[in-house]
Amino acid sequence: MPVRSAHPIPARTTSTSASCSISSSSSSSLEKNETLSVISHPSSCASNLVCRRSTQSQPDHSIASSAKSGINTETASGEAAAAAAATTIRTDSSTDELVSTDPRPLQSRMPNIKVFSGSSHPDLASRIVDRLGIDLGKVVTKKFSNLETCVEIGESVRGEDVYIVQSGSGEINDNLMELLIMINACKIASASRVTAVIPCFPYARQDKKDKTGDDKLAALMKTNEWKFRSRAPISAKLVANMLSVAGADHIITMDLHASQIQGFFDIPVDNLYAEPAVLKWIRENIAEWRNSIIVSPDAGGAKRVTSIADRLNVEFALIHKERKKAN
Repeated sequence: MPVRSAHPIPARTTSTSASCSISSSSSSSLEKNETLSVISHPSSCASNLVCRRSTQSQPDHSIASSAKSGINTETASGEAAAAAAATTIRTDSSTDELVSTDPRPLQSRMPNIKVFSGSSHPDLASRIVDRLGIDLGKVVTKKFSNLETCVEIGESVRGEDVYIVQSGSGEINDNLMELLIMINACKIASASRVTAVIPCFPYARQDKKDKTGDDKLAALMKTNEWKFRSRAPISAKLVANMLSVAGADHIITMDLHASQIQGFFDIPVDNLYAEPAVLKWIRENIAEWRNSIIVSPDAGGAKRVTSIADRLNVEFALIHKERKKAN
């Protein structure tokens, strides 16, 4: 779900520090006149504590971890650190969005991030980096004379967390091959992690061994000339294997044709849902949305439509669809 800042982002970051002694087995390695200076940084998800040694004599305050707030203190300075380290993500119930209250610039929260764009949707990648406040990575994509895809990464990605934005829509085969080559190019250039951002996952419609709906094969099934058995491939699994072999460490996609496709991967897959964005668009762009009806074009979309209708508290309708053959 999209994350927006609840207030203007300041140009620099402030941090709250508190000096205290840690009562644990690991504290035995400290000298008596040493304490741990705990610097609490606000984080978008959880508290990040950075500890350093200090040889100055400081008052002894006990500090214990808490599952909810991250730290629990008995002193005013400790309470300030706990407040600064509190979770900075909340949910806006009116828009179903995650709202960030972290005052730090996004750049400081996401070090070592590189975002590259394939040729499918460069505008989407540009809008992503604009939102993040970083520059789009330099990459050159072209074709050889025999129409093979050529990709060159134009900057160092050594030790970087790389995100490649490439959709499977449009020229599906070319886009998929370009994505695979970009992943591999970053991986062999020593990128620490490569995430493929694929809003439309290619070849997701053939996710199981279905009986064919083709008229010619259906006619052959009725004759004795050809004994029919399902020899259909599971193309979604094949694409999952290709992405893994290319070097992808993580996949981000949206509204998979079938949720079980996530199980085709041996790497983490985040299947995001467009429903919050759809709800926001309806509320902001349709004046009389409270008098609207949400319609599903077929039975497959019924679950999604009923969820949206429930969120908007409106009626929904379902269209019964029949087709002679699969398309």
